[in-house]
Amino acid sequence: MDGWSKLKKHLDELSGVTDWTQHDIRRTVGTNLAELEVPGLMISRLLNHKEGGVTLIYDRHRYFEEKLAALELWGRRLDQILTRGGGENVVPLKKCG
Repeated sequence: MDGWSKLKKHLDELSGVTDWTQHDIRRTVGTNLAELEVPGLMISRLLNHKEGGVTLIYDRHRYFEEKLAALELWGRRLDQILTRGGGENVVPLKKCG
């Protein structure tokens, strides 16, 4: 990610937390999605993990709708974590294209 060091420094200053990495975010998101009962395949796709073998060759589905639904679940969960009485401020993502 271009500009990550500058962004992280700013986030560190805002939060007062400095000992975290991008992988901590990925792990937190992945764990919470699993707790929200998002299928492992969707978590893997959202975290941009590559599948191997024959499935990768034959499965050309983009999983856009499924990933969108999972990210909307995560958005609601994150809002609940960050705001008192949260969950009401999440705006659904618009479809692109």
